[in-house]
Amino acid sequence: MKKNIFLSVIIIIFTVVFYSQTTDAQVTPPLPTIGNGIDFKPVVSQKAQSTYFGGKVTRLKASLVEDHESAGYECEVPGSTIEIRPIKGNTTSYFIPDGLRPRTKYSVNAGQSILGISKNYTTINCKKCVTHEGEEEKCSKASFSLTNISLFGTSRY
Repeated sequence: MKKNIFLSVIIIIFTVVFYSQTTDAQVTPPLPTIGNGIDFKPVVSQKAQSTYFGGKVTRLKASLVEDHESAGYECEVPGSTIEIRPIKGNTTSYFIPDGLRPRTKYSVNAGQSILGISKNYTTINCKKCVTHEGEEEKCSKASFSLTNISLFGTSRY
């Protein structure tokens, strides 16, 4: 059992180091905005530096998404979001694009250890429309950015 865990960790580290790539620019996410209901699509920045991350998965939905949805917004998330608590530091929200699977083949669950590479940002757009009697529908929008996970592996448990 310990041998399997050790081999899994070695494979994850090798995979992370092997697939890591850096570019020359770092992109900062745009500030959240609120507008008047214009439809919009997620935006992925083009250049950023690859960053390693690791820790424990604390939530299977980012708190920013949950906060907006509990306030009545509908958020378009073209993938999934998670929150990770590193060994040292604050919990961070990440975006996992559709189709990206863990290299270890274990599905992502709360409480699992996770290790990987993050790169770029995706803007998550949320929209809230309200209609009052005798008035036109009024919509407001909000957007925020989450760091993309580009490669990752999770522990078995």
